[in-house]
Amino acid sequence: MNMLDHLLIRASAGTGKTFRLSNRFIHLLSRGVSPNAILATTFTRKAAGEIRDRILERLSAAIIDDRFFSELRTHAGIESNAQLEEAFCAVTNNLHSLNIGTLDSFFASWATQLGFEFGLTPGWSIFSNPEYIDAVQ
Repeated sequence: MNMLDHLLIRASAGTGKTFRLSNRFIHLLSRGVSPNAILATTFTRKAAGEIRDRILERLSAAIIDDRFFSELRTHAGIESNAQLEEAFCAVTNNLHSLNIGTLDSFFASWATQLGFEFGLTPGWSIFSNPEYIDAVQ
């Protein structure tokens, strides 16, 4: 498999998904992929935040400490300090537009952007649980 191919990681809680996803994200950055072109989704906002935080923590630790740089070389394919610095800058300069989130937010975004193509009525919205209960009553 080419390391730039799409990858789906399915695993139970506690099996190292965040570690693998952060490795994959950092690897793609090191190969020049724009952070805006990378999608990482999970089930909860907490998990999405942990993925983002882990990427930032691992990149910044590798800049400061050679042990962490060696770990990224082994697990994420970072080969040089230049790649490391480019990956770090790419993430920090694009924090506002990283595609790291929940599956729900990903699908809601697509439904919003492609509502007409999906045959949705203009101005449609997704009910939250309290809104749904009020609408039904």
